Amino acid sequence: MPNYFGDIVPGSSNVNDLINKMRFIFKELKNLQMEKNQLILFYAIGKNTEDKYYHAHFLIDCARDMLVAEDIEDKLELICDPNSYKEGRIYLKEYDLTYEKGGAIQLKGAEVLL
Repeated sequence: MPNYFGDIVPGSSNVNDLINKMRFIFKELKNLQMEKNQLILFYAIGKNTEDKYYHAHFLIDCARDMLVAEDIEDKLELICDPNSYKEGRIYLKEYDLTYEKGGAIQLKGAEVLL
């Protein structure tokens, strides 16, 4: 069963806004689960390089109660503009816990939502 790795780049979010958005997404994803308390969300916030706003990287560990990528993307579109022909705001990919040999360790300083 897949886990997911990704990032969101909302048009204009500060750190506190992104923290609230990630907590909201966690609650929304938990509502999709058939079996409760089987979801872990790791996330880390970074400053955009081209403007004064922020983005978030995340890992979703849902291996024990599989979530579907399309459902996750629908939830992410609640907090972030959808991708367009000109711009990618949401990136989501299946994730192997050995991803680039670092796994979740790569999200240094990440907050974990259980």
